[in-house]
Amino acid sequence: MRDIEADIGALLGQLDSWRHLPAYRLESRADAFFALFMRDVISNHVGLPLSQVVIPEFPLRRGTLYGEATTHANASVKVDYALFSADIRHVYFVELKTDQGSRRSTQDDYLRLAAEVGFEDILAGVVLSAKATESKSLPKYAHLLHRLQSLGFLSVPESFYKAACPSPRRGVRGKLGAVKIQAETGSPDIRVIYVQPNDGGPDVVGFTQFADSIEGTGAVGALFASYLRKWRSPAGSDAPGGRV
Repeated sequence: MRDIEADIGALLGQLDSWRHLPAYRLESRADAFFALFMRDVISNHVGLPLSQVVIPEFPLRRGTLYGEATTHANASVKVDYALFSADIRHVYFVELKTDQGSRRSTQDDYLRLAAEVGFEDILAGVVLSAKATESKSLPKYAHLLHRLQSLGFLSVPESFYKAACPSPRRGVRGKLGAVKIQAETGSPDIRVIYVQPNDGGPDVVGFTQFADSIEGTGAVGALFASYLRKWRSPAGSDAPGGRV
């Protein structure tokens, strides 16, 4: 029988080794480890209990952010994670950066715009994007809408889910017209938080803080915390001797 803890340690060691290679993107490979602990770390950071619902790659409709005249208005830019306070009064858009140099002003700008636009308009943008998406993507939008409904943000007719899954049926788009934003829960405030190697203020969770939050949670948390401390150093900064 394989030793799972040893396998996880070997996987993290491989990620640590490969991150130093050209064109290797640590962020997308390590995402599952961050996601495993993200809810609890952000809860500790903001000092509030959070909902169990975490939505990765949360879509922000371009037309909602930049105006309907923008190109590809129904296309979306993405937030790495959307988390929600247990009382649904606060939304946290969390952006993960494993490379400090990958912070981009354009991304900072659209996250700032999302906070200014407000979550009710963001929700309306999600519904508009669902209406405009290709039929093959509608089942995935059904799952996104269902998660938002479970939080109390939307009212979605059951007939839409039945028409969208497992494959879209005729008339499914028309049923999206019955999706309603729940006014009493649709306008929480939005806070943008960065998880990144370096520390940097109240809206940043540095890797040291992340590691401190998880190292006492068990064997996997302790292992991941040890690598997070290594990953504070930029990729390529170590001499290559001994790496494979």
